[in-house]
Amino acid sequence: AVMRKLIVLANALIRDNRKWAEIAP
Repeated sequence: AVMRKLIVLANALIRDNRKWAEIAP
């Protein structure tokens, strides 16, 4: 369960980074 939570959090961070990169490349 912990690993899944970490993966979900990592995926969320990656998505956020992509959004920020698109907004301010």
